[in-house]
Amino acid sequence: KTQLAEWIQNKDEICTGYLTEGDFDFFCGNHMRVLDNLLCGVIEPIRRNRWVESIHLCPIRRDVRESHVNLWDAPKADYRHYLWSDAQKANFLNRQNEMDATDFAIIDILNNVTSIEDFFDYEVLGQLSGLDPAAMKKDLGWIVDHQRYVVPMFYFNYQALGLNMHCYLIRLFQNVTSCRKEQIVDELTRCPEFNNIFEFSDGIYDILVSAYTQLTDLDALRTMLDGYAEIEEIWEADSPRQFRRWTARLDKDADMWEECIFTDDFLQDRTSLPIEPAGEWQEKGGEER
Repeated sequence: KTQLAEWIQNKDEICTGYLTEGDFDFFCGNHMRVLDNLLCGVIEPIRRNRWVESIHLCPIRRDVRESHVNLWDAPKADYRHYLWSDAQKANFLNRQNEMDATDFAIIDILNNVTSIEDFFDYEVLGQLSGLDPAAMKKDLGWIVDHQRYVVPMFYFNYQALGLNMHCYLIRLFQNVTSCRKEQIVDELTRCPEFNNIFEFSDGIYDILVSAYTQLTDLDALRTMLDGYAEIEEIWEADSPRQFRRWTARLDKDADMWEECIFTDDFLQDRTSLPIEPAGEWQEKGGEER
């Protein structure tokens, strides 16, 4: 598992990813645009690892919340809201000494700024970049506030704070409509305890939500989820480590913290390339796994 984790950490085509312990061992995103290349370059090497029992694709339909910040696919009125429960805030301040109430309040205010035009000091950005401050303010306002392409935010390095992230991977019954699934996800956004909310389509699993293990009443969250008659199965796992956030590497020990590597396979056909081993693996038709 450690060997495969390092392969995932160093695989630049893999973006947001987590090492987990529980019902599943990894949860990873990917920013390859050609599905054939994804299958050959990432899925097949992992599938051939002799220790891997299964691997599933969960195509993202809505990226609703990350690191407590509502993103572009959240209900429109809730876009860019930064959400924590009162109990989580109290537990966070009581269990660690790296950040105090003032530190938390600064991040809370910044992440809740209504418009990106008020988020930065554009005169300072102009001095640093040599670009026109007024043009940057206008363009970022268009991209973030109106088009909702990107969301600048401040987020916690939960590993350095001694926190784990508890994940609930949810499968709905097959007769649940896409409309009802969307409603369920919107209902889950009302729960500030969840720091991540993803909705999937065309996969075995439909939703992933997560919350910090040490700060949250996990039993209460599970009871709430179990109250949905539409849910067939929930897999749970704890994450002590995040590999990347989008394309930014989060491996501080390798001195690559937030080193951003963006790859692009657009209009490329990588299906004829040799399959790169992902740990111990075997050729097709070999010994049964």
